[in-house]
Amino acid sequence: MPNYIHKETGELKRFPSVRISWDSETGEKSEVCLDTDENILENYIAEEVAGNFEAIKMKKAFGDGRGTR
Repeated sequence: MPNYIHKETGELKRFPSVRISWDSETGEKSEVCLDTDENILENYIAEEVAGNFEAIKMKKAFGDGRGTR
């Protein structure tokens, strides 16, 4: 779960479930909170993790084959 900083107030917030996607034509990135369907990047800026990836959790898809990813 990455941390996000509000653009105006500076409030630090964590979103429990985030879907990150890129538009293939424009290359524009969007991050959407799956709980509220809010586009996070409209009001928040992602806080830099600076190489510490302990806060990021991922799951392997059911049909993704075997082995470690």
